[in-house]
Amino acid sequence: LNTVAGASYTLSFAYTNRPDNQGAVSNGLTWQIGDLSGKVGNNTDTTWQTFSTTFTGTGSPMTLRFGATGRSDSYGTSLDNVVVSTLSAGGNASAVPEPHSLALMLAGLGAMGFVARRRKGGKA
Repeated sequence: LNTVAGASYTLSFAYTNRPDNQGAVSNGLTWQIGDLSGKVGNNTDTTWQTFSTTFTGTGSPMTLRFGATGRSDSYGTSLDNVVVSTLSAGGNASAVPEPHSLALMLAGLGAMGFVARRRKGGKA
């Protein structure tokens, strides 16, 4: 993630453990971004939960990592809806655009312009 030095960001994601009858030994996810890290799902709860934390940007690209914990037994914890957003001065969050999303959007707009130009040229 490209971050701005000193800017505040929020990381949130949803997770749930798969029922495995093994307890916490088989479940859990670790997460890390910058100097922050933690573990969720190291219990027997099988309902979806949302985790959220804030962190400060470094001005350099930051890597967000997730890892499975517990035994390698094909059970474990499911992960969904990972969102990183910026916090404005008022505390409101807005999604951080990813570079490939912006490139894809620009390519789509260019293609739409090309098609519109061809249609306009064909009617003249």
